[in-house]
Amino acid sequence: MIPTSTRVFLYTVPQDMRRGFDLLVQVVLKEMSGDPQSGDVFTSRGSDRVKLLWWERNGYAVLYKRRTRPVECVVTRST
Repeated sequence: MIPTSTRVFLYTVPQDMRRGFDLLVQVVLKEMSGDPQSGDVFTSRGSDRVKLLWWERNGYAVLYKRRTRPVECVVTRST
């Protein structure tokens, strides 16, 4: 379960949803300049799918979901 205090970072460039752990980690490191082991959640999207990557105590976890209806998302920037 992802704690409610976790920060979520959205990568806005649509991704190939066939990517696995290793390629998703590379996107976070190289394209998002993030730390995939920070405990934050990094998310990417396809046309009707979303994939979340985060670090748990002993390894990476990925949640992959196919949406059946469009979902509106409001992105806010925190300072």
